[in-house]
Amino acid sequence: MKDPDSFSDGAWQAEFKSGIEDITLLHHCVSEFLRLWPGSPARPAEEQERLKALKNALYSAILDHTLQSY
Repeated sequence: MKDPDSFSDGAWQAEFKSGIEDITLLHHCVSEFLRLWPGSPARPAEEQERLKALKNALYSAILDHTLQSY
């Protein structure tokens, strides 16, 4: 089984820079989509795990910003 915290299958990756306001907005969007996620078979079952991993990664960035702000 693929590691749900892995964001790449090795074929392609993207990296970008963003401010904390955008990261917070993305975290909220992913959280709400996860809350409203219709489940399988309407959406692929793996999508839920990827959403959870993305939400955790965004939250980690928010916490990192918070800790560096002090």
